Amino acid sequence: MIYPDGDPRTPVLRALVDEAWPSSPALVTVDEVAAEARRRHAAPPNVDFALATLGRAAAMADDAAEAIFAVARIAGWLAHALEEYDERPLRFRPKATYIGR
Repeated sequence: MIYPDGDPRTPVLRALVDEAWPSSPALVTVDEVAAEARRRHAAPPNVDFALATLGRAAAMADDAAEAIFAVARIAGWLAHALEEYDERPLRFRPKATYIGR
């Protein structure tokens, strides 16, 4: 598990959702699902759960949270790729010596 104490993005996004849509009926359901997950000792809510919360509270299209996730992931991949341009090429290439067997 990447975040054993919970995904740090989740409470931040949830606070923004609570501020923007405090009376959304979807938040009651989200809180009930989270409480049941805690009762069953499931992993803490992650950013996917928080994005689903945003989508439901804001009455977005069914695939909106998925689109937000994809855009964020693409931004991360691009940032990583740009960092890699500054590094020595093939620095992770394993070195091996052929011994003729």
